[in-house]
Amino acid sequence: MSSTFIHLAAISRNKAESFVEVNALNPSSWIADKYPVDGSIDNFSDVLLRLESTNHCNFECTFCPHPTMSREKGFMSEDIVKTLLEDAASLGFRSLDLRNFGEPLIDRRLASFGAYARNLGFTKIYIHTNGHLLNAARLDEWAESGITDVN
Repeated sequence: MSSTFIHLAAISRNKAESFVEVNALNPSSWIADKYPVDGSIDNFSDVLLRLESTNHCNFECTFCPHPTMSREKGFMSEDIVKTLLEDAASLGFRSLDLRNFGEPLIDRRLASFGAYARNLGFTKIYIHTNGHLLNAARLDEWAESGITDVN
């Protein structure tokens, strides 16, 4: 297996344009100090859970694989979302990202999912969006529900 190059900005969120070489078979100390080399995780408190409540999207961006996705488009049931959040919270997850390949703004239940996650102990709740359907009322609703970050 060859080495992987990781941009330093991805590690430290700085604007440096330098890269660090990482041996993929022996992770660098910034990972090995936190996670065992065997891949097991004992503490999920700083692991981000990504939950895709919908895989519908209102755009067909040329850089995104969504338009070529072959799985059926739909919405995850509220019961499944709540069960996943409950299970993740019981494992110690505290960070939640409400998106994947779908556009989260298409799912009108996000505020309720955010509030449910917040009540379970999630402290960081993210939404990444293309912003096309975003408005001030929705941002206010999300803030009140406990959603902490919108990108």
